[in-house]
Amino acid sequence: QIVGTANESVVKLTVSMEDISRASRETSKIIKTIDEIAFQTNLLALNAAVEAARAGEAGAGFAVVADEVRNLAMRSAEAAKNTSELIEGTVKKIRDGVELVAKTNENFAGVSASTAKVGDLVAEIAATSNEQARDIEQVNNSVADMDNITRQNASNAERYASVSNEMNDRVELMKGFVDELLRLFGGHYRKRTMTEPELSDLKRPDIHASVEKPHVAEMVPAEKKEIRPEQIIPLDDEDFEDF
Repeated sequence: QIVGTANESVVKLTVSMEDISRASRETSKIIKTIDEIAFQTNLLALNAAVEAARAGEAGAGFAVVADEVRNLAMRSAEAAKNTSELIEGTVKKIRDGVELVAKTNENFAGVSASTAKVGDLVAEIAATSNEQARDIEQVNNSVADMDNITRQNASNAERYASVSNEMNDRVELMKGFVDELLRLFGGHYRKRTMTEPELSDLKRPDIHASVEKPHVAEMVPAEKKEIRPEQIIPLDDEDFEDF
């Protein structure tokens, strides 16, 4: 807006200086006319002096007046000449000023165009900055989501580690049970079938009864083949109630 106002002021100044230059040219014409009048007056005064000289003593007074008129005409011509020179110098300076003002006007026009371009660039930068701000906000939201997911994964990892440790403890406990069972019943024996009374005696021994050696099959090496635990000793669900 300021550049536009300055541009308008320069345009008005250019118009004013052109008006002054035109008025100066008109004044020069008037001065030229005055110079011509002074020249003609000088000629008339010269002719009057000649005629007064011819008249002799009767024209002596008229000769003095003619001489004064001639002097005034010469002074008017000199003043008109000086004024004309001043006006010509002024017109030349005004013409130079008009050219400078025109160049200034062109420069202001260029500044105005550059200012408009700068305004457009600033608007584009503002739009880009707003878009980048939205992108940064989305990135921040994504980072926050990733942080929440990371925290959740860490919590799940801790829980899984705890469960894994617990399972490892249970596996170790089961291994201990299996090792103990293998230690107690780990020989290769010939398979035999126990009767119900014998199984009952094994399950619920009578501590008040006399201790007798149970009837056990003779230990003889068996063929090397895979023997399942249920083939070594038959157990049912009641045998694991203590575990």
